[in-house]
Amino acid sequence: MAGVHRGTDEVLGFLATVLEQVEGYYQQDVRRIIVGQDAEDPVVVLVHCEAGRDGVVVEADEVHLHFYRDGRLARFVGYATDFSGMDALLG
Repeated sequence: MAGVHRGTDEVLGFLATVLEQVEGYYQQDVRRIIVGQDAEDPVVVLVHCEAGRDGVVVEADEVHLHFYRDGRLARFVGYATDFSGMDALLG
């Protein structure tokens, strides 16, 4: 599931694949948002995620970095604290 996804179509395709593989159960709870002082600083979002399939639910904490240019999202990078649970769930 990891990789580079460019443009709206690729990102939406990636998200659709995730939702399909977890049979629609995927939840993100934002725990904290940290905004830098300069416009080029990334917005850091700390997130707790849950996903499930076939009665198995896994949880992971993630850090999302949002980079903006001209008021629009230009780049997103996500880091999970534990890929093993999600990898086992998504196969």
